Order: sequence, then structure tokens, then C-alpha cells
Amino acid sequence: MCALGLAYHWQRLLDEQRAASVAEIAEVEGMDVTQVRRVMRLTLLAPDVVDGWRARLTLCWRR
Repeated sequence: MCALGLAYHWQRLLDEQRAASVAEIAEVEGMDVTQVRRVMRLTLLAPDVVDGWRARLTLCWRR
């Protein structure tokens, strides 16, 4: 879930033009551009997939 949160945060930075590029995000985060792009692909998951993932995690935490 942390990666999913990061992906949406980075996408928001790009959408709001607070970051100029994925390369800039990677530099600030101290990561490789390829890794940032891989994480950002999580924003392309269908909402029902994300909801299902969240529901399963919630069930695990309640045990």
C-alpha cells in the first residue's frame, strides 16, 4: 500500500506541475527513473482492483 500511495502522490506532483518530470521526482527521491516509473504504473490499476487489495489488507490487519 505504501507504493500505491507514493505512486498517487508522484502523479499529483506531475498533474499540479510541482514536479517537471519523472526524472526530477527520481532525483529528489534518490531513486532510479526506471524504479519511479514502475511504481507509478500502480496508478493505472482499475479501481476495483485497488479496492479489493485494500479490503484484503484490512482483513489481515483485523486478525
